Amino acid sequence: MNRKPKVVLCGWYGASNVGDELLLGAIVDWIKELGGEPTIISLNPAHTEQVYGQPAVDFHNLGEIGQALAESDAFIMGGGGIFQEHHPFNACALYDPLMSDIAQYARPFYMARQFGLKTMILAHGVGPLRSAQAQAIARDVFSTADVVTIRDDQSAELLRHIGITRPIVTAPDPGWYAASQVIRKLALTDIEDSPKKTLGLIIREWPKDAGWSEKLVDAINAELPENWRCVWFAFQHALDEQRAESDRPYLEQLSDALVDRIEDLVVDCIDVSAMATELAHCDALVSMRLHGSILAIALGKPCGFLEYDDKMIRAHEMAGVPQSLRLSLAAPSTRFNELISALTQTSEQTPAWTITPSTHESLRRAAMAHKAELAALLESLKTEERSFSWEAKEGFDWLNTWMQHLIWQNRDIRRAKDRAHALLRYRDSELQQSSARVDALQRGTEDLNKQLESARQETNQLRQTIDQQQVRINDIDADNSAKSTYILEKEIHVAMLEQVIQKNSRTLGSKVAGAYKVLTPKVKRAIYLLQNGGPAALLSAVKRRRQIRSALNEKPLIAIPASPENIADAYFQASSQLREEELVIFANQNFSALGEQHRGAQLARAALAAGHRVIYISPAVDPEPRHLPGMLSLALPELTKGELFKNLSEHSLLVYLSSNADVIPFAKYAKDRGLNTVFDTFYCELLSSNPQDAAPQKLAELADRVCVSGQTSGCHFDATHAKKIFTVPQAASHTYFDIYKEYQLPFEWQEDNREKGLLLITEGTDHWVDWNYLKLLAEENQHLAIHILGMDTIPEMPGNVCLLPTQRLEQASLYVAHADFIVAPISDTAGASEFAVSSILPGLFLRKPVVCNKEMRVGKLFHLPTPTALDLDQIRSSAPANNDLLVAENSWLGRLEQLIPALPRQDVSVIILIHNNAKIIGRCLQTLLLHCSPYIREVIVVDNASSDDGASIVEREFPGVKLVRNPENGCSSGRNLGVEHATGKYIAFFDSDQWFTGSSGFAEALAILEDNANVGVIGWNAGWFDATRTDLGGMIADYCPNRAMNAQATQDGYRSDIGFLGTSGFFMRRETFDAIEGFDTYYDPTCFEDTDLCFQIRALEMEVSFRDLSGIRHQPHQTTGADSGSERYKKLFLRNSNYFKEKWRAHPEYFLDYTP
Repeated sequence: MNRKPKVVLCGWYGASNVGDELLLGAIVDWIKELGGEPTIISLNPAHTEQVYGQPAVDFHNLGEIGQALAESDAFIMGGGGIFQEHHPFNACALYDPLMSDIAQYARPFYMARQFGLKTMILAHGVGPLRSAQAQAIARDVFSTADVVTIRDDQSAELLRHIGITRPIVTAPDPGWYAASQVIRKLALTDIEDSPKKTLGLIIREWPKDAGWSEKLVDAINAELPENWRCVWFAFQHALDEQRAESDRPYLEQLSDALVDRIEDLVVDCIDVSAMATELAHCDALVSMRLHGSILAIALGKPCGFLEYDDKMIRAHEMAGVPQSLRLSLAAPSTRFNELISALTQTSEQTPAWTITPSTHESLRRAAMAHKAELAALLESLKTEERSFSWEAKEGFDWLNTWMQHLIWQNRDIRRAKDRAHALLRYRDSELQQSSARVDALQRGTEDLNKQLESARQETNQLRQTIDQQQVRINDIDADNSAKSTYILEKEIHVAMLEQVIQKNSRTLGSKVAGAYKVLTPKVKRAIYLLQNGGPAALLSAVKRRRQIRSALNEKPLIAIPASPENIADAYFQASSQLREEELVIFANQNFSALGEQHRGAQLARAALAAGHRVIYISPAVDPEPRHLPGMLSLALPELTKGELFKNLSEHSLLVYLSSNADVIPFAKYAKDRGLNTVFDTFYCELLSSNPQDAAPQKLAELADRVCVSGQTSGCHFDATHAKKIFTVPQAASHTYFDIYKEYQLPFEWQEDNREKGLLLITEGTDHWVDWNYLKLLAEENQHLAIHILGMDTIPEMPGNVCLLPTQRLEQASLYVAHADFIVAPISDTAGASEFAVSSILPGLFLRKPVVCNKEMRVGKLFHLPTPTALDLDQIRSSAPANNDLLVAENSWLGRLEQLIPALPRQDVSVIILIHNNAKIIGRCLQTLLLHCSPYIREVIVVDNASSDDGASIVEREFPGVKLVRNPENGCSSGRNLGVEHATGKYIAFFDSDQWFTGSSGFAEALAILEDNANVGVIGWNAGWFDATRTDLGGMIADYCPNRAMNAQATQDGYRSDIGFLGTSGFFMRRETFDAIEGFDTYYDPTCFEDTDLCFQIRALEMEVSFRDLSGIRHQPHQTTGADSGSERYKKLFLRNSNYFKEKWRAHPEYFLDYTP
């Protein structure tokens, strides 16, 4: 007859060891598939029954085990390495249920034999077996079992060595089969990309080999790249620590030994599938457990292996793992470093090892031999009638065993009773304390209510005081602003008076010389009269002279009125002209209109900062003209050609932003004169409605080039102008919308706690705005406030849409900085997207999320084609963490340089140091080469002993850049090394945390060096020595008004009354560098080396000069290699400052203090 055999299955089950649970799952599936009914002996029977859905009995309860055996047909000792002496293995443990010993596993086996069950040892690994007792028990068990299968030849050889001669089936570990089954069921498509790659570590405690864990941790600290993290896997995580130990405490010790830069965590999973899923998330794995290795290899991950016994060695040999990926725990530390490096630095050229599909399939198929033996055993049981039997075994005292089992149970009961009593005592104590705390809290609440009421009254008083103070502050700010304007005007006036004084001094000298020339003959005449006529003749001549002068004094003198001072011309001359190209803008708006948020004003501001003179021609007379040093404001209705062109050189550029017909005579004159001209069509709205309008077509004909803001604009012109057309899109000011600045909260928003959106409208036109979209969006988000800045009137909107006064455009950066998001509803009107760019870019510059209904090719926007309720967390997550490259490509300075391109000269050698700056060097080089190539002869990057892959990034992504390796981390030695490889006429030093929005800074610096032979160096970053301090500290340019460019510096183009320059934007002649000693390497690694170089230049009697060079950006705190708060840094600073003060003690005149 056929029936379902009942099988008792025993092993290291219920301890939440992933490897043993992997085998248990496979064996249970096999038994059920072959028609059997399994019962599992487990350390945690409740958990085992829940996971596998099969009955389970307690490993330590011999009564339960006996009952299960009495009702079963077969006993199977499941797979794993149970019979080994890594743990105690003594015969006395057969009789002692309290003793933790390997021999405990033989007790159920002997009981099964006594009950007459068929017995099977399934897929075991055996050894080591060193003691006589261990060998005797193993020999008896493996000899008397009905069926034996083992998982490697070494185990078979060991069994034969201890005297076993019976047939034994040898096949690979069933884990090869089980791992494939588990992985096949995983939902690997759910794995998400992580910003960092993951190194998984399946590690166990192994105290028998000393020092291996320290070598592993040191290797990870030294070799793990910056873009990797670690995950430690607790392959054994016991639910009950009294029955089995957990890997977690040991792994947490290893985690604590990692350096701070390495992100890591400890993962423990009691479920096999969950552990396999976590391993699948890893990019590489290091395994120290047999079934961890099998899972890692089956997943196809790059793997490395730590081998502590023969079972792992044999499994890795079966899989064909290269010797380079297998380490014994006694291997030298260099091998550990090589292993971590090999796993984390693979590439397409050096792919990681993975098992071949054929090898993996052969292991999986061969492992099925264990199943075949199991099937034969169960098949034999189906046809045999089970008859209960029991046979005593000589020398085995089961009565004593049962007594000791009862002792075990009695101890459990006592422990449970003690815990229950302790919990009751704790409960009573807590209740008593809780009552006392409740009484105290009630009394405290009454006191707090009184204090709260008092605080509310005080708060109301403070709010009234704050409102009064705010009004006073506003008045003071207005007064200070007026005074600042007055002071600036007076500084300009004083500078002009100084020029007048110098001129008058020269005139006075001429007058003295003239007077001397007039008086000389008169003196000679007096001497002649005195010698020939005596005193009487001389007195007579004097008397006649007085009579003549008296007569002349009676005639009225002609009055010559003094010409009034021209303040506009004074401002025009109040800024040094470093660039030979004057910029003339025929504007469509008055300069100060719209808070300067329009194309003409932004181009003018960029040109002034870059050292150009600007003539700004407004379309109408400006009632309140804004005077800026270097800019001449004129009005088109009052302008004559003579008045304009007398101020221009042949290098001038005229930009026609206005298509007014009154501009045409000036355009024709400029063309006849051969001046460079551009017709900018941005405001030429007539082109879209009437492309044949006479004035725009005439200006396009007269201009050398036609500038359009987008691809669609060029189609409005006929084919004769096609070659003239080039594109200059809208932009934003990187100095006005500056992510590195802090902005004050706007006054209107100080009492409004709602989350806010902002629609910024520049250029004074809303024709690009989809008002209906904005209305629907506001209706869907009544809890949000949406503010509109830039319009006087808007269509009717919901109550949560607020219109800000147009005057607030002068503070547009404040509103953008404090908005939660920017909204850009773009209509379908032609050219709408081109106009919207200048409203979107300010938000992107300040890294704000931008909600837009259109797809735009400008930065990363949150595309919302249909107005819906907004999830602000989702919108914020859409904002890019870093927009620096977008800023570099879309600043007004860059647009200006499209209009006035630099002429190639390529005579500057740029030198940049890196020390573990892999994250930022790419941005520096990319923007430098994008904007400044016309000036650059070569770029030299010196790698100061970095441990990251910064040098590799330079070599791989910037092949045209020279990479020089410095074996030491020294600013002085590194820059000296860079100069040795430089061939340019000029040298420029930059830091790797700097980047560029234009090349004008190069042009300004070189103009100053070429026009002023007394200037030895010009730099972007200046500092001073505070005379009241002894630590050589003082003011730096970043903290000075207008970055230290006062009125005199603006007029001269630079200032030399500075203490020193930093080597971040530091330009000098190569001959000057060769004339000094170079950077003093005593200061290495850092501190005072740049200040020392400035003093060397001063020692040549040359000036050390500063200018706020345009287009240079700096992200603070990115290149500092030392912690300024550490003891090491303090000692270095003290050492170098003492050396510096002693070196330059004889030149106190070099230590200049800051003057505004």
